[in-house]
Amino acid sequence: MIAITGFGKDLRLLMKEKEKYKLGGAIWFPETMLDANEQASFFENLKDKNVKAITLSPWIVSDADSVLWVRRFDDGFEIKQWQEFSLKGASCNQVTMKLWRGITVSSVTHTVIKHAQSVDELVALRIGDSVEKVLKMNFLMDVEDGKNKKK
Repeated sequence: MIAITGFGKDLRLLMKEKEKYKLGGAIWFPETMLDANEQASFFENLKDKNVKAITLSPWIVSDADSVLWVRRFDDGFEIKQWQEFSLKGASCNQVTMKLWRGITVSSVTHTVIKHAQSVDELVALRIGDSVEKVLKMNFLMDVEDGKNKKK
């Protein structure tokens, strides 16, 4: 299996032009589609096939025989073989730290909350998907009630 990955916004834009980059047969795996066990089962059933998976999942990346990294430029995309080190069998944490430099939804959310000027400013922001947004709203309500103090 070949994993095609990059930063989320780049992958979402690439999906709109996947035919242009000869990725027409690639399978798109958004994070909310299948849990890790379902993903593993899906690929186990396709292990003898030449499958290309466009994904942000470190589990899929660590199971891939080959990893292609997507990078967006003003005039299009560059898709290159990941060659810095082998990711086959790497832990999810290691894949996240190496490929995405430790950038996760929770780390971005934490940074935004830490630097916000007011609760109203935070409420106006859209951070992450529904689960993260609910967690953020609960945190903000606690801040407003004085349960959590912004440092």
